[in-house]
Amino acid sequence: MKSPYFSIIIPVYNAAHFLERCLTSVLSQTFTDFEILAVDDGSTDASLAVLQQFTVKTTTLQVLSQANAGVSAARNAGLKVARGQYVLFLDPDDYLAADALAILKKQLVSRPDIACFNVLLASYNRTYAMALNERFARPQLFAAPSFLEVIFTQGGFRGYACNKAYRRAAIQGMYFDEHVAYLEDELFNVQLIQRVTTILCLPEPLYVYWQHAESLVNSGFNPKKITAIQAVNRMLTSVPTAFQTDLEVRRNRLIIELASSALRSHRQEFKQLRAMYCRLSPRCQHWVYGPANRTILRVANWHFEGAARLFCVKESLVKSRLFYWLRCRLARP
Repeated sequence: MKSPYFSIIIPVYNAAHFLERCLTSVLSQTFTDFEILAVDDGSTDASLAVLQQFTVKTTTLQVLSQANAGVSAARNAGLKVARGQYVLFLDPDDYLAADALAILKKQLVSRPDIACFNVLLASYNRTYAMALNERFARPQLFAAPSFLEVIFTQGGFRGYACNKAYRRAAIQGMYFDEHVAYLEDELFNVQLIQRVTTILCLPEPLYVYWQHAESLVNSGFNPKKITAIQAVNRMLTSVPTAFQTDLEVRRNRLIIELASSALRSHRQEFKQLRAMYCRLSPRCQHWVYGPANRTILRVANWHFEGAARLFCVKESLVKSRLFYWLRCRLARP
């Protein structure tokens, strides 16, 4: 059987409301040499039923099912059976822009290991393209050492998996870390730098990222988000010195922001994050960085310190006899 040009992997978990739009955006593409690998990650809603309805309409859709194991495990399941020359990752609440695959195929004649493209950020009331640095304003080919600049530079293509096409031969045997639930795609891209030769950058927005409150990124505190710190720590061990300061700032902001959001409802996670913060070197705690980062982090630091003090007061009150006396007193009819 002839291999398709693109393998489009869609990890699906409780996305029944968005799936029809997502799948329709792929099936309506003018370039049709692709396979869709939808991996149902133990959904508890009607997602699997929606996928099965689409298998009646098209032979290009293959549905895989597994017990809930997370987005990384779902993507890995798709990678293991993908046959396309290039692999794309599409989240079920997002969708492809019109003619995205035709535009991409035309640009892939140089056979780069990775092709990066721009993203449209969409919500219920506005749609706009992700701002790109002037350096990336025209299609161009970069050598592998520039890949970290492409994803880390302000106004670059960032570490997303969704706005990249990967030559399958270049990522053969590589998988997402299934223990990391947040920033797992950026970690994957940083680890990939050792295996690629050329990176194509395209300014056209070919992917539409739907911003909504139910996504992991936009939802409130979730203990899974703490794995982002693990991801950044692992990136710190593998990137050149030029990128380490920015990653340190990012890690420390993550600790502060996650600790502050965990304060009210996740006491154990807050203690864990606070311990991480206290173990930082004095240099990190006092933010000896450039003026812009220093200002940003000082505000975040005040937020964290205030949250920590409130937490300590709350803990003291809960442990005190006065608290129990007042609670019993107020509970009386």
